[in-house]
Amino acid sequence: MPVIISPGSGPVPGAHRRAADENMTRFIEDLADRGIIATGFLATPNDGYGDGRYAFRLNLPDRRTAEV
Repeated sequence: MPVIISPGSGPVPGAHRRAADENMTRFIEDLADRGIIATGFLATPNDGYGDGRYAFRLNLPDRRTAEV
């Protein structure tokens, strides 16, 4: 399930991890609306890129993960 969102976009001044977590929750809801079930997410070990962007591992029911 490759999904690419805003490749190459710049820094996000003032962004914080709490907002990123909220966005991931909404993303999971959007996936569910399209019939794609995710069971949760975890921040990657180096979760912050230092420019207001964060990385997460999306957990899928078949034990696969997708990095977003």
